[in-house]
Amino acid sequence: ATTTGNHNTFIGSSAGQTINGNYNTMLGFYTGVGINIGNYNTVIGSQQNGWLSASVSNNVAIGDGQGNMRFISDASGRIYLGAGTTYPTIPSVSRFTVENSTTLGTIPWTRMTTTQRTAITAVEGLTIYDTDLHKLMIYDGTTWQAAW
Repeated sequence: ATTTGNHNTFIGSSAGQTINGNYNTMLGFYTGVGINIGNYNTVIGSQQNGWLSASVSNNVAIGDGQGNMRFISDASGRIYLGAGTTYPTIPSVSRFTVENSTTLGTIPWTRMTTTQRTAITAVEGLTIYDTDLHKLMIYDGTTWQAAW
């Protein structure tokens, strides 16, 4: 496979294969494969490639050794946390965002269905957003209570 561009750093077997861009850093086995055109990306973690689109720039991504994305900071400054292999793995409104944004919102709580919520072992004070009920739910140590 051919990699072109300037000032790229690739460490790991097959890392950075086929990248045509500049100032990319790829660390890990088979990492960054699939970025055909991209600049200023930093990707860490084995097999971090399936969630990458053909053209992506200005991303920082950290994943595990099984190809699952755990953290992405994208070109817009949004931060994604999760464990998926598609990009992004949560709604595009952003999980956390910069204070001065006039176009992005914040989702500070974990989102899940009622079935998922009742299946977890909760501790007092745990807060989630129930997507079935469309309500913020707080565990009081005994039962789940709607915040409003």
